[in-house]
Amino acid sequence: MNSRRKSLTVLHVLMACLALLMTIGVRTFMGPCVHDDGSTGMCAAAGQAVFVSALCMLLLSAAAAAMSGRTGTVLDSVLLVGSIVVAMIPGHLVSICASSMMHCRMVMQPAVQVISVIDAVMALICLMIRRPRAKQGRR
Repeated sequence: MNSRRKSLTVLHVLMACLALLMTIGVRTFMGPCVHDDGSTGMCAAAGQAVFVSALCMLLLSAAAAAMSGRTGTVLDSVLLVGSIVVAMIPGHLVSICASSMMHCRMVMQPAVQVISVIDAVMALICLMIRRPRAKQGRR
């Protein structure tokens, strides 16, 4: 296994771990608000959307680690765009609670954005590693 392939595998495993962290986190410590009476807030839909999206990112990361060539490049591109979309889910694409002191604004939104940006940077690095090398010109 050459060094480029090893680098890609390590990056995809790290991306899968971050997606798993987001998948588990949205259901536990960085989930949407739960009120005193046990009901959920309007941000529960954002939590569900992040959960499903992170699960898709996990599967895409695993698939991208196994692929090479153009298929791997396409999967890395999808991971890059998907990471950006996941970062925009809580608060931009799906509404969350209006109060700045709610759990969804203080924990879920920043955590999802930070993890998604890290995922996007790693997907961009994967794309840069996968890009074809320039051939040496004849002199």
